[in-house]
Amino acid sequence: MLVELNEAKRFLIEKFGSVEEVKSGIYAVPTNTSKGPAFMKVVINEEMGMSDFSLWLDEELTLSW
Repeated sequence: MLVELNEAKRFLIEKFGSVEEVKSGIYAVPTNTSKGPAFMKVVINEEMGMSDFSLWLDEELTLSW
């Protein structure tokens, strides 16, 4: 779980420039799995906590892994 957390944090910092600029919401974080590329759903709450980390086939998060 720590690997996923760090991967999501790194992606969001690259996208927004800093942790302070990340807004609460749902994000699709590109990731690689043993079965190929996927997107990790990451939910950011108002207190900047991260949750979910489920895998999806598409960036729109409509096709479950």
